[in-house]
Amino acid sequence: RCLVMHSFVSVKWQNHGNCVRLVPKDFILGPLVEGLNDPVHHKDF
Repeated sequence: RCLVMHSFVSVKWQNHGNCVRLVPKDFILGPLVEGLNDPVHHKDF
C-alpha cells in the first residue's frame, strides 16, 4: 500500500503538463484512497 501511494505521489506532475488534468481530484480523494484502505481487496495489507 505504501509503495503504491509513494509511486503515485512521487510523480513530478509539473513535468507532465496537461496530463495532470487526466487524473481527476475526485479519483485521488475517493476510489484511490478507499482502494488502498480496503482490507478485503488487499488482504496483504
